[in-house]
Amino acid sequence: MEKILILTSINPEISKLKSRIDNYYKINSIISLSKKYLAEEDFENALIKINEAIDLDSDRTELIFLKEKISKESNNYFFDLYIRNAYKNIDNGDIKRAILNTDKAKRIFPNNEELSILVKTLSQSKKQFDLDNYIKTAKGAYANESWALALSNYSSALELSPDSIDLKKRLSRVKDIKFISSQLNNFVKSPERLSSLNIRNNLNKVLDKSKELKLIEEKNLILLINQASELAKKYSVMVILNITSNGKTFLDIQKTAQYRPFENESLKLYPGKYTLIAKRKGMQSARKEVNIIPNSSMISLTAICEDTCSIYSSNESMKIAPAKNINISQLKDENSSKTLTPSVKESIYIKGAKINSSAFSRNLKCEKATKNNSFKISYALTVNANGYVLALRVINIVYPPGSSSKNANSDDRKVMAIIESALKKSRFKLPKVDGKTTPGKIKHTVSIPKNFCES
Repeated sequence: MEKILILTSINPEISKLKSRIDNYYKINSIISLSKKYLAEEDFENALIKINEAIDLDSDRTELIFLKEKISKESNNYFFDLYIRNAYKNIDNGDIKRAILNTDKAKRIFPNNEELSILVKTLSQSKKQFDLDNYIKTAKGAYANESWALALSNYSSALELSPDSIDLKKRLSRVKDIKFISSQLNNFVKSPERLSSLNIRNNLNKVLDKSKELKLIEEKNLILLINQASELAKKYSVMVILNITSNGKTFLDIQKTAQYRPFENESLKLYPGKYTLIAKRKGMQSARKEVNIIPNSSMISLTAICEDTCSIYSSNESMKIAPAKNINISQLKDENSSKTLTPSVKESIYIKGAKINSSAFSRNLKCEKATKNNSFKISYALTVNANGYVLALRVINIVYPPGSSSKNANSDDRKVMAIIESALKKSRFKLPKVDGKTTPGKIKHTVSIPKNFCES
C-alpha cells in the first residue's frame, strides 16, 4: 500500500488511474439513476446526474454518448410538445400562447419542416384573429362615438381584408362622421368666426352633408348637429350696428366694408367678431374688436378722429379729448350762479341747449314690445358746433320711489339702446356765444314710461 501511495505521488497518470478505479462503481450507480430519469422523461434530472458522473470521470466515452442521447431525446420531446401545444392554442383562439410555443420550438429546431407548416397555419390564424379584433374594437369605438379610434381600427381591418365591401362602407361612413364632428366642434367652439360669409357657407355645407348620414344611435353627434343648426339660424339674423361719427373720420370694418366720413350710419351685420378701424389723415388710427351676439338689440358705437382717433360704445367712458375754444365765462354749473373755472372744465355742461323734439321722436324706433320699468336716465353728450352728437355716456339712472327695481333689466337696456340711437341721430340747438355756436358737453335727461314699446 505504501508503494502505491509513493507511485501516485510521483506519477500523476497513476494517480488519475487510481481515481477512476475508485469511482468506477459510484459512476455506474449514477449512470443507472440517470437512465432511470431518462426513461421517465425527467430530462432535467437525467442531465444533472450524467453531468455529475462526467465530473468524476470525463474520460469514460459512454458518459458522453449518454449525455448526447439525453439532450437529443429532450429536444425531440420538447419540440413535439411545443408544436402540439401551439396547435391547441390555435384551435382555442389563444394566438398569443400559440406564438409563444412556436418561438420555443423554433429555438430548438429552427429549420424543421414541421415547424414551417405550423408557422404558415399560425400566420393565417393570426391574420383572422387580428381582423376580428380590429373589427370588434372599431364597433366598440363607434358605439362610444370615439371616431378617431373607430377610423384607425377599420383602416387596419381593411388592410387585412382589402376586398371587403362591408369594411369599405364602414370606413367611408366613419371618415365622413369624423370630418363632420371635427368641423362642427370647431364652429361651436368659435361661433364668432361666423361673421365671415365663407365660414357661414362652410357651416351650412357641413350641415347639409350631415343630413346624408341618416343617424339613429349616434346620440352625441345628433346633439352636436342640432346645436350647430341652432347656431347657424342665430348667426343668420343680422343685427343693427349704429355708428356715430363727426363727418371727418374714415371707418374700415376689416374684411367687410369701408366707409368714407359720415355723421351717422346704421349698418346691418351678421353676428360674430369684427375689427373696426377709425382713421384720419395725419393721425394714428384706432382699432376696436366688436363681438356681436345673436339676437342683440341695436348696438351703438362712436368712431371719431378729433384730436385723437377713438372707438367706444355708449356705456364706456369717453375717450376723446375735451372740446376746445369754449368760452368758459359763458358756461355755468347747473346748481350755481358762479362761473366755473377751467380747472373744473370736465363737469361743465352747455346751458340752454335744446333737442329737436320732433326729430328725436321720429328716430325712436321699436322693433319688439318691451316690458320695461319707468325710470329717468341722464346722459353726458358731446356735440359739435352744428349740434350733432359725437359721443354719449350714461351719467345716472333713477327709478321712481317705491319701485321694486334698482338695476336695469334686459328690457330696460333695450329701451336705453333705442333712446341712445335716437339721440345719436338727433340734433341739438345750441346757444350762441359772441354770435357763434361752440361745441361742448350737454347734460340731457330722458323720462322713460313703463312698457315704452307697446305691442
